[in-house]
Amino acid sequence: MIVKYKLSEVAKDLGMGNKEIADILKEYATAPKSNSQVLSEKELNIIFDAVSQKNQIDSLEQVFAPAAAAAEERKRQNEERIRAQQEAREAERRAQERAREEAQERTRPQKQQAQNQVLTFPDGSVTSRITGDGLEELLRRCRKEGETRPFQLVPGIPFRREKDTFSRLVCFPGGEQEPARLFLEEFSGTPGVPGKYGWTSSVPLWDAETILRGWLRGEVPSTAGWTLMERTDHGWQQALERR
Repeated sequence: MIVKYKLSEVAKDLGMGNKEIADILKEYATAPKSNSQVLSEKELNIIFDAVSQKNQIDSLEQVFAPAAAAAEERKRQNEERIRAQQEAREAERRAQERAREEAQERTRPQKQQAQNQVLTFPDGSVTSRITGDGLEELLRRCRKEGETRPFQLVPGIPFRREKDTFSRLVCFPGGEQEPARLFLEEFSGTPGVPGKYGWTSSVPLWDAETILRGWLRGEVPSTAGWTLMERTDHGWQQALERR
């Protein structure tokens, strides 16, 4: 039994105009009120008989077979589209999960070693008992007292950031109204051997505090906008590029 089949849908599937179908019903039954009128089984049979007589079509199934095939094809395509979307989402989820795992694997050793650092005070004394609050207090005290000598943080294992590795972070506190100056020394590749290159930048107090706290967690700041320095026989000098 066919239900909820509109006049316009029957006309479309038969390749006929709405008026042609309406004329058949008007002639053999009751004229439809609109093209969206849902036809009864009796009305469909009337239409089928009329079309069969005209075109010598053998059965109702033959009339509606193209429509059924088209509907089945649309259903198949929709199912394939939904399945492809689900597979794409799952692939993206797996890729993100792998990326997180790889990132965690890369940073795990560095984070484990982050607290294994030595802080050298401006007077040359050292300690391994370091906290973020302690570093901020040291920086502010040095600035207030006008301390010109730097303090530095040296990790037990050099820190990596992308393709670069750094062996120490040096902080020149500056005065109360001056920016702090930070210096990052690149690792030479051999423990105990000074690095050939480094990066320096003058930053506001709050940025210096953020960078110091990050370094204590094993985070290397971005050197974008920093100045490249090269170690020479006369000390550190600005360099245009690595040689």
